[in-house]
Amino acid sequence: MTVVRTVDFDAFRAEQKGVPLRFKIGGDVYDLPSSLPAAVAIDVIRLKSQLGDSGEVPLEALEQFGVAIFGKELWDTVLDRHRVTIEELPSLMEQVLGAYSEDPKAASPTSEETIASSSVSSTVGRGSKRTSSGSTEST
Repeated sequence: MTVVRTVDFDAFRAEQKGVPLRFKIGGDVYDLPSSLPAAVAIDVIRLKSQLGDSGEVPLEALEQFGVAIFGKELWDTVLDRHRVTIEELPSLMEQVLGAYSEDPKAASPTSEETIASSSVSSTVGRGSKRTSSGSTEST
């Protein structure tokens, strides 16, 4: 009898579910996925290697990262409803990416931690939905 070995990555993912990243803008609160999608992280690394640390990120790349991180619907909400300006956009992306690079285990899962723009480093979930409390949760 042949024994088939199976890697159950679904079980691994279920165990890894973490606390979502909370994003606040214009008084509205949205929950992003607890982890940055690998494809986005890899794209950020590639772009950094192409541009260097002082290179300016092209707007097309910011758009792609925004949709990949926030999901199309929330990204459109951020840009349209919350009227993010072209000057604010790089800072917004830097703050969100920086929050993903923070160690989520360092904060208590029951506490809410606010990351101010001055405390964020740089590095970009997928869709989210509004929760009953007016915030959104990841889909």
